[in-house]
Amino acid sequence: MDEILDELKGLYGKRKEADVTYINEEMAGEVAAVDGGSSVLWSNGVKDIGIIRYGFVVYEKYMIKEYFVENKAVLTEDIDSLRTSHEIAMVEKAAQRCPFVLYDGALITSYKEIKETVQNLESTIVGVSKKTKVTLLEEGIPDTMVVKNTGKWYYKIDVGLTKYGWHLIGDVYVARLHEKGPVFRVDTVHGGEEVFPILAYFSGNPLCYGYPYPLVEAHRLVCLDDKKEGFKSILRRLMVEKGLQDQYFHGVIDDDTMRGEFHRSLDSLI
Repeated sequence: MDEILDELKGLYGKRKEADVTYINEEMAGEVAAVDGGSSVLWSNGVKDIGIIRYGFVVYEKYMIKEYFVENKAVLTEDIDSLRTSHEIAMVEKAAQRCPFVLYDGALITSYKEIKETVQNLESTIVGVSKKTKVTLLEEGIPDTMVVKNTGKWYYKIDVGLTKYGWHLIGDVYVARLHEKGPVFRVDTVHGGEEVFPILAYFSGNPLCYGYPYPLVEAHRLVCLDDKKEGFKSILRRLMVEKGLQDQYFHGVIDDDTMRGEFHRSLDSLI
């Protein structure tokens, strides 16, 4: 264990001061923020029944101007890809209402879903990622953990992304949007460096220093944590009505695990 931790400490010893661009001004404006959530309620190990919730809010300064949210029940083998597709549809819908759209997550990792949508939009699209697997600045640690400059700044990552098999449709940065906040990955399309004064303006809320507050509101809008049991109750009633009560109690999801999974029976014997 000591050797492993020494190796990890050596990786983080590569953190460094970088030639960042400091954010010296803030700019208020109108922005939209898009997010989505999903929850698997039942599974037979192949097919899942779940709920997707997606939507957006439009902010003018720190006031909500408009919002939209929708739920959808799905039978699928890949709920994450379905959620992403609906999120991208929300990006397009929000862009019709606002010239600046924030997206929760990386734009490039969703390339297949967003290429045609984003490139055909006139709005600026900005993806903000809370974590990233990009390790172009120093091998072995995420780029968001390499640059240790203080203050508000951004740093463009402009080499090597093709090693991940990605097709660039915009620019990729790491940025600290508030001096008390963490570093995020920021992807921009139709915006470039001009997005950062606006991002900095919306990142000054003390509830979440450094993270654009409209994305917090969008997350609150689509979060399913407080709704999952309600949806599960509806699903149970409907499956019982259709004679599927045995299947329901075998496949219902508790704490991300199928209730009737045999592995749980084995664990109970230990």
